[in-house]
Amino acid sequence: MFTTALQYFTGAKYYKAERARTLFKQSEFLSSIDDLDGAAKARSEAEDLYFEICPEQFWGDDATLTAEDFDDIVMIMSR
Repeated sequence: MFTTALQYFTGAKYYKAERARTLFKQSEFLSSIDDLDGAAKARSEAEDLYFEICPEQFWGDDATLTAEDFDDIVMIMSR
């Protein structure tokens, strides 16, 4: 499901937020099934995208982003 969703969110600039949120949710899922390497990779990519979209929110290496942070950056119409 996550792989399919991520294939849709490529290219266009406004898809970055959707891709970031999907990667974050994928990281949470992978963590719940003890795929810690996959979870770390997905989370890292999600955070990189988040800080590209919201550079003013960058807090350095101590950033702790939550699902709400990712929900806040997607377009209201996508909900």
